[in-house]
Amino acid sequence: MKYLNFFTQDYKQKNTIKLSDGTNFVFILEYSDQNMGWYFGIEYGDTKVYNIRLCTISNILSKWKNIFKFGISCVTDDYSEPWLLQDLENGRVMLYLLEGDEINEI
Repeated sequence: MKYLNFFTQDYKQKNTIKLSDGTNFVFILEYSDQNMGWYFGIEYGDTKVYNIRLCTISNILSKWKNIFKFGISCVTDDYSEPWLLQDLENGRVMLYLLEGDEINEI
């Protein structure tokens, strides 16, 4: 698992993440004041998914396991959901990139 620790308190963030096989995907993250939560999107090759609510789960991409060869785990230090703007920057919410056997182990 690779800890993704490049997040800030910016309402909109866009990061390119490199996978171990050398390919990349774009991770788009947006905070909604109205819904008090984070939403994300992924652009990987020709596949694009958007507006997925970030929630505490072992692999938030398991629904797309036949499309994405990677996963993302969302963990909180207090077992609650990510709902504050500063949650990712201050480390209360941690995102991990899952690849290979890690996906099945989780």
